[in-house]
Amino acid sequence: MMQGRMPKDEERQMEEENNPMKALSKREMVFVDAFDEISAKRAQMDPNGTERRRVRGAFTRGLALVLSLLLIRVVLAGLWIKRTIGTGVLPEAVSKEESNASADRPNPPVPHDEAAPLSSCQQELPLVPPSDAALDRVFATYYNLANTSFTQTVAEKLSGMVRIKTVSFDDMKGQPVEEPLPDDPRRLGLYELRSYLKSTWPTVHSKLSLDIINRYGLVYTWKGTDSSLKPVMFAAHQDTVPVPADTLSRWTYPPFEGVIADGRIWGRGSSDCKAQVTAILEAAENLAVNGFQPRRTIIFAFGFDEEISGTQGAATIAKHIESLYGTNGVEFVLDEGTGLEEAFGATFAYLATSEKGYLNVQFSVSTPGGHSSVPPEHTGIGILAELIVHMEAHPFPLSLGTDSNESPLLGELRCAASHGPSMDDDLRAAILKVDSTTGAKKRIAKRALANRLAKYPVYKAVISTTQAVDIISGGVKVNALPELATTLVNYRIAADSGVAETEERLFRLSKFVAKKFNMTLTQVTSTGEERNLQPIASGAPSYGAIHLQSEKEAMNPSPRTPVDGAPFKIVAGTALHALRRNDEKLIVSPSSPTGNTDTRYYHGLSPHILRFSPLRSRASRGVHTVDENAIAIDVVASSGFFYELMRNVNHGF
Repeated sequence: MMQGRMPKDEERQMEEENNPMKALSKREMVFVDAFDEISAKRAQMDPNGTERRRVRGAFTRGLALVLSLLLIRVVLAGLWIKRTIGTGVLPEAVSKEESNASADRPNPPVPHDEAAPLSSCQQELPLVPPSDAALDRVFATYYNLANTSFTQTVAEKLSGMVRIKTVSFDDMKGQPVEEPLPDDPRRLGLYELRSYLKSTWPTVHSKLSLDIINRYGLVYTWKGTDSSLKPVMFAAHQDTVPVPADTLSRWTYPPFEGVIADGRIWGRGSSDCKAQVTAILEAAENLAVNGFQPRRTIIFAFGFDEEISGTQGAATIAKHIESLYGTNGVEFVLDEGTGLEEAFGATFAYLATSEKGYLNVQFSVSTPGGHSSVPPEHTGIGILAELIVHMEAHPFPLSLGTDSNESPLLGELRCAASHGPSMDDDLRAAILKVDSTTGAKKRIAKRALANRLAKYPVYKAVISTTQAVDIISGGVKVNALPELATTLVNYRIAADSGVAETEERLFRLSKFVAKKFNMTLTQVTSTGEERNLQPIASGAPSYGAIHLQSEKEAMNPSPRTPVDGAPFKIVAGTALHALRRNDEKLIVSPSSPTGNTDTRYYHGLSPHILRFSPLRSRASRGVHTVDENAIAIDVVASSGFFYELMRNVNHGF
């Protein structure tokens, strides 16, 4: 479909937003205008160009002489430096570090593990819990990945969870569930799952208290002996996304049979997020059976509608826990999130310290109906298509943030640049340049780095607000013109932006299409604010209406968890102790995921919220798609991590 031209002022504004490198400041525009005026006057004074050619020739000869002299000076300086380095006689201005450099490496590269700025990616020492013979023996025996018997046991426990359907559908979003309302039949699997957890991990259910929150939410409390210590909370969710019927034939194994094959547990929810529930409860069971008693209270919180925004699950769980412990009454929260990935020649354990914002917007186009034998030039579906094309042709700008509100991705990139031996040298230099400059040069360095990162889809998704047109509908009959066409679009909002800024931009983009077709434009934001644009054609009636409706569950980007706080350091140290395999190079890095979790509701519980799923190779696990699976030894390792972390929070603060 051909796309109409935007008005020049709007087109220029949008172009500058999408590519800040092209934008000129007002001061620069003054110089450009002045240059144009001077050039015009010179053309009038010297129409034949004779004087200009004479001056240009003299200037060129002078410039060549200066460059020749500079070149000679550079060559002589180079010879002098080579001679002095070769004889070991260094000029006084050379630093002590340079004087220690090897003579046969006059320009040594900065070692990656010592590259500045290391202060933002300093690695903790592996954090081993205080010795306890019985508990140490369990960790060494059970959580030894060569223990095939224990691995099979854990796999079977997860397999049993997968066989229980706990699917969340979009039309269940926000659906009240409190008693005495009748159960939605599609949620009955949550009762079955609760019974399964009780029979599979009996010691947990005998030693921990269990509160049922809003009918299906589960909050386990392992009471600590020291009430002066704030509790810690480990979270996950019980529900899964659906399996579209038209994809069933593409699954290697049926999605709800929990088949164990090829060292993996196959099925919907095996990775997201029943593996995390399994890992937490298995760790607690093995601790409880062997006499562990925490000093600090430990909470497990399992929501039931995370896949549809958690409005009935995590939202009510958060209120319950805050009522017990108060605002910021929890030491830290650890929920699902990023995991372990191999990148740049090392293995990184990514601890997500923040989340992007979230917004769903429904775009509706209403137009007159009629018989399709006499159609207008553009039907409502055609206008909606043009609106979609126009939005996708103007993506949100890339940004690594400001000095006061940096993109959390920079922390991850610094770790990669410092500890990833196989990172491309140009990319490493671009990352380190951001920290070696200030002011305008730093802003330019960030723009250059952002443009380079745009080549990597995951990085691009983190440093910009993303837009996904996910659901579309329109028309009811092939010989009737569609009177209503709609699309539901999902936005994940960049860390340095917000819901209101995103909504304002969408209104501006929609104005172009509304003006082109002489339509009324209305918008209702997530806060209920209304914006309107009336048809602009003089005397012409409105052809129809475009309406933008934001969902109320919009969320701004989350606060950042400090990486220099004790919670981050304890989780990082435990990961380095419990998750490193053999002699691999394991690096703990702050991270920012592209998705969202139940933690959106937990910000009132603690300023220290981390999102981490101790599984490996997310790309191979089929999350939210065909052939979802979890690698059995990864689930065991994940449980080992929680086992040691529950011990470390007893003593680590």
